[in-house]
Amino acid sequence: MLILIVVLIIVGVVSIIGLAFKKIRIPNIGWIFNRAAVKGRMGEISVSHLLNQLSPEYHVFNDVYILHVNSSIQIDHVVVSQYGVFCIETKNYSGLIYGSENSDMWTQNMYGRKYRFNNPLIQNNSHVKALSRFLNLSENYFVSVVVFMNRARLMIQTSGNVIYASQLLYFISSFSKTVCSTDIIIDCINKLANTKVVDEQVRQSHIFNVQQKIAQKNFKLANGICPRCGGKLVGRQGKYGFFYGCSNYPKCQFTHNI
Repeated sequence: MLILIVVLIIVGVVSIIGLAFKKIRIPNIGWIFNRAAVKGRMGEISVSHLLNQLSPEYHVFNDVYILHVNSSIQIDHVVVSQYGVFCIETKNYSGLIYGSENSDMWTQNMYGRKYRFNNPLIQNNSHVKALSRFLNLSENYFVSVVVFMNRARLMIQTSGNVIYASQLLYFISSFSKTVCSTDIIIDCINKLANTKVVDEQVRQSHIFNVQQKIAQKNFKLANGICPRCGGKLVGRQGKYGFFYGCSNYPKCQFTHNI
């Protein structure tokens, strides 16, 4: 009887732990199951711990929300230094990751099962543009970085900064040329210090805005419209098979794989 009770307690504890990693709380909605969201948040926490190892000359801001035109943009990490402003997007994915610099979507291959996700380079470039406007600073001061956890295997065709988490500190410290003056650094710090959002309504609004943007993008794709410039999508045959590209190429290099 005692053994049965112990087994039941162990099973109960394991079940509670499992649920903790499966569900998150959405304001005014309640608890929902979303393992991907929790997993993504864990990746951001891991990268924030890494960034805390930087010397005091680097100023780290995590989970930054920028309000812009009645919507918000969430940026995982921003590091301000005399060597530039690093805009970091974290992806806590495992398995084989492949895609190209201009492709609309990238692919995660997990034991033969494939999952598609938005190109994080394009996503982070939009973050850089938003930061540039918010800080009133030229984009030349920014360094865009996409960080994957070490469990991923990157097969990416790009000249952009896509690295593993284990490479992040070395990557940042490899920049040694001073580009930001003391005045610029202080101004950036003061502005970013006010972007920490604790209001859950703002977070909920951000999630809603993202969902709307995804719906608008999918609507345009379904109707043969380029979501980047509004041009017409035309079918093309490439090295890796059939895909859709924008008719305004090379001015617009948007592509969408079938």
